[in-house]
Amino acid sequence: NANFSGTINGQLTVSSNAVANWTGGDLEGVLTVAQGGTLTITNTVTFDESSPYTNTATLTNYGTAIFSCTVDR
Repeated sequence: NANFSGTINGQLTVSSNAVANWTGGDLEGVLTVAQGGTLTITNTVTFDESSPYTNTATLTNYGTAIFSCTVDR
């Protein structure tokens, strides 16, 4: 299991059979959950909050994504 918070820049993949717990922050890049992977998001998550707004934040889910949070943007 991986526990983290803060801004995700660039690319991050939650691998098959991995569990990632994101306790809030800003998605500025690409976040992918692979088949068999699990992502849990708690607290508040913002998509592409930094100016200039480029709309490049992407979350792709092939596994399990559990949202127990507020999503802004």
